[in-house]
Amino acid sequence: MRNVTALLAAGLLTLVGGLAIGQQYQEAPWFAEIVARGELPPVAERLPLEPRQISPDDEFNTFETGRYSDRWIEMIAGSIEETQGPTGEARAGREDEHGGISPWSFKGWESNADSTVWTFYMREGLKWSDGMPYDTEDMQFFLEDIQQRPGFFAATGWSRLNGIVDGMQIDYLDDYTFRITLPEGNRSYDGDLLGQSSERWIGGYPKHYLEQFHEAHADANDLSAKVSAAGVESWLHLLSDRKDHYGSVNPDIPVLMPFVVENGVPANPTTWKPNPYYFVVDAENKQLPYTRGRRSLLVSDAEARKLRALAGQVTMQLLPLDAIELAKAEADKGRIQMHVIKIVRDDGYSSGATVFNMSAKDEFKRDLFRDRRFRLAWSYFLPRKKIADIVYQGQVKPLASGVAVTNPEHPYYTPVIHQLDWLNRDLEKANALLDELLPNKDDDGFRLGPDGRALTFTFTVHPEHTYWIPSANIILEELHLIGLKATIRVVDWGGAPKIQKEGDWEIWVAQSCTTQFHRWPESMQCAAPTHEGGSFPGQQPTWAMGWHGWLVSDGTRGEEPPDRIKENYQIWLDLKNAPADELPALYKQWQENAAHDLWVVGHNGLAPQLTVMQPGAHGLDLKTGERTWLGIWFD
Repeated sequence: MRNVTALLAAGLLTLVGGLAIGQQYQEAPWFAEIVARGELPPVAERLPLEPRQISPDDEFNTFETGRYSDRWIEMIAGSIEETQGPTGEARAGREDEHGGISPWSFKGWESNADSTVWTFYMREGLKWSDGMPYDTEDMQFFLEDIQQRPGFFAATGWSRLNGIVDGMQIDYLDDYTFRITLPEGNRSYDGDLLGQSSERWIGGYPKHYLEQFHEAHADANDLSAKVSAAGVESWLHLLSDRKDHYGSVNPDIPVLMPFVVENGVPANPTTWKPNPYYFVVDAENKQLPYTRGRRSLLVSDAEARKLRALAGQVTMQLLPLDAIELAKAEADKGRIQMHVIKIVRDDGYSSGATVFNMSAKDEFKRDLFRDRRFRLAWSYFLPRKKIADIVYQGQVKPLASGVAVTNPEHPYYTPVIHQLDWLNRDLEKANALLDELLPNKDDDGFRLGPDGRALTFTFTVHPEHTYWIPSANIILEELHLIGLKATIRVVDWGGAPKIQKEGDWEIWVAQSCTTQFHRWPESMQCAAPTHEGGSFPGQQPTWAMGWHGWLVSDGTRGEEPPDRIKENYQIWLDLKNAPADELPALYKQWQENAAHDLWVVGHNGLAPQLTVMQPGAHGLDLKTGERTWLGIWFD
């Protein structure tokens, strides 16, 4: 991680250096009309004392200063689960490609020399979308009444935030400052608490609204009546529902996002209106967002979604790489803009991996997955080139494990893992290994399980992103070459966390953590089950819940893992507090171990991003591939 003191200083300079207290701010004309009617405070009163200012040379991305546009952002989604609000633009901190965290909704933070004491500074005067303060009361509600509430995660299926550590002490110093003391130092704790998905956690629990659904704050009779009226099992389920994890359903919950849901799911289209209290301004002190609102149309057919985007009916849309030639043709006609960008930071959704459940409920399959010979055979079998050519148009590199830096210029690049023999397809070697493990076959050549029937696995996959289902289908079609069978189970966004949490899966075709080295060591569980993880479909689920429980509890619960897992876990612990000059060696060792052990078998690294846009639309960072919904504007 970047030096925290320097990071804090940089964050404050970004704000104070670009803005002076009392400086004139600008607001959208539709808000100015409401202010003129006396129905909304002036923009200077709606913004925090020090708004987050972004500029063309912002450290987060190359932001193009725009103008207000009396137009809607037109979007398209393939399922209700894909219909999400712009939650990422409410994060406490945002990550860059170097592993740093920049202040976003938070003003900044700092730690002591051994990284055991962290002090966090919220933005004074920042408000929820209903005008109520966002302060340490919300932090206390979230950190104590939610994250440390017994039964919450079992009821909801979500995983605890990485930044919640057993034995931590939290002190609330004033309305906008809180301090966390950790039992052990952690140089990357800012990423654990404030990084990816913090918008759904740190920035997603307004106490003044959600306390009516919490047994510690609400009247028992009133709460019981609300639970009954909602038809849910308990207050925990009711609170989780009303929290609206993806910002697309509940118009009543106040948010920090630049847009507030207006007509929520299942409305089609789903609409969002701009947040009058959003805390970000551009280089000219214009409050964001620039547009009148967002509108998302649900179109279940993938080909129809593609054609709508290619016809210029969608403001900004990611398309699969097989649409490149069509996109070029439409761009030549002036119907769309087209950009193919090698992105430098990403959620990893365009990468691919096979994840085996080392805690699978079927004992025979569990033992197979734990045997390296089976995983090695899988790596020799994988049709990586076919997946790359068909699904990714030849635009990706093969990977042995689920964790690897692919850029040769990166200090963590490890050449040996890109030259391994098992990166190359070799069906003879794959079958030889499987013959040792599964020698018995039926008349059709399929390997038999202990019940005397052809051994059949279940692939679990999520449909949201365009790469995983086609990749799973190609693997399934080729499995007969090694005498195995499989079926595919598609799970939606809402069902995945429960399946992952309960371990009710065998093989998950998902993203890897390969390309997410800007989030390391937070997102690198491919060599050891470092996190509960798997809150979101497609993300790698925790592939060894029993081992994970043993590791995080010092052996008091769960199942004792193999020595190699213990070794890898210790490397991960060392990474969290190692000095900068020791990081490259540790990261390289982690990658070598992952590529050798194959706990997660990689398919490919990150793919370039094909984005099409309406003519005259702005808001795509052409350097990073980042889409900034708050920064979209039109000529």
